[in-house]
Formats: sequence, C-alpha cells, structure tokens
Amino acid sequence: WMGAQVLGATFSGSDLSGGEFSTFDWRAANFTHCDLTNSELGDLDIRGVDLQGVKLDNYQASLLMERLGIAVIG
Repeated sequence: WMGAQVLGATFSGSDLSGGEFSTFDWRAANFTHCDLTNSELGDLDIRGVDLQGVKLDNYQASLLMERLGIAVIG
C-alpha cells in the first residue's frame, strides 16, 4: 500500500490487518469499519479521517493518542 492511489475508493468493512500504509493519503478513501490491527499506519492523523468502527490494537491506539499529545498509561 506504500504510495497507492486510492482517491474515492471505499474499503469500508475490509480486513486490512497487517498492512503497511506508509506514504499513504488516508483522507482519499473510506476506511470506516475496517480491521487495521497490526498494520503500520504511517502518518495517519485521526483529526482528519473518519475512523468510525475501525479496529485498532493497543499499540496503535496508544501511538495515535501520543500524536495528539495524550499520554496513555498502563
């Protein structure tokens, strides 16, 4: 998925677990309700992407919170 052009694509409900999404424009497609566990999320900015129903693992959730300045403890 590195550098893939996905403008207008709909991946809603897809199992994208274990994927590598570096150099990827998350705003270009619909990823709602996807399984993204164990995926490399690259520069995903959760402030500009609809992640309703998306599955993430603990590490991913913690990493995304840190990008917002939120420290996750435990």
